Amino acid sequence: IDRPVTFTSLDTSIVRVSALLGAAAQATIAPRVVQLIGVRTGRTKLVASSGAKTDTAVVVVDPAPVATVRLIPDSIALNPGDSARFGVLLLSAAGDTLTGRTVTWAAGNSLVSSVSASGTVLAVAAGRTFVTATSEGVVDTAWVNVVATGTSIVRTDVSPKTLHLVALGAKAQLVAQGYAGDSSLVPGHYSWTVRQALPLLSVDSLGGVTALAVGSAWVIATEKGGTADSAQVTIEQLTPAVPVAPPRTSGRSPTQGTVRRQPVVARALPVGVAGTPRTQP
Repeated sequence: IDRPVTFTSLDTSIVRVSALLGAAAQATIAPRVVQLIGVRTGRTKLVASSGAKTDTAVVVVDPAPVATVRLIPDSIALNPGDSARFGVLLLSAAGDTLTGRTVTWAAGNSLVSSVSASGTVLAVAAGRTFVTATSEGVVDTAWVNVVATGTSIVRTDVSPKTLHLVALGAKAQLVAQGYAGDSSLVPGHYSWTVRQALPLLSVDSLGGVTALAVGSAWVIATEKGGTADSAQVTIEQLTPAVPVAPPRTSGRSPTQGTVRRQPVVARALPVGVAGTPRTQP
């Protein structure tokens, strides 16, 4: 029968209900079709109400698989005994930034450099090798040049230029690179500082940042020769929506309705990490 139907998500921080698909044809088809948008990984219920009757379906938002692994930067230069840490960006097929995935690291030649489980590279001896980062079977490669002599640095570059963190305690990686007058990549020794009025984030000796509070701050890498560059880090705390209670009825409760055994899967919305480069402050 043709009756108005209201759809409600019990946790809109996991699943949102969008406009009905084919609204003009709703009077001629059954069952009605509702469009769901997955916001984040999780499990909740969808409630359909019409008059005094309700029914529920379980909705599961699965994590999107890793489609792209991107190492940042694609090459570094070190002196023997020095360390640096690569950043790694994981993307879905839709280009959404993924978090909470396992990344496995490997070094191409342990006689030249080693790499830890966190992506920290230790230069061992002069030479050229590579490291790989693998997540869910997807691999990316970056180069490591270990040189025994130093060259004056005329320019320092920090990458990425912008970071967007969406939870307190979230971590990300900045990397500083030095360039000689001929634009060749050369080793440098950097100190990291944060320009902030309040303690919004912390940065370690290798450029790893941790979100402490909501806001925006500049992270600066200064090479011992005096050249420097910076990146802007913005921290945002996503607040889960308050669950919406289903309408009260005199009939059966939502928990007494038929539960669909097959979950509805929706793609997570993009979060975004790296943005457009900005001018150094």
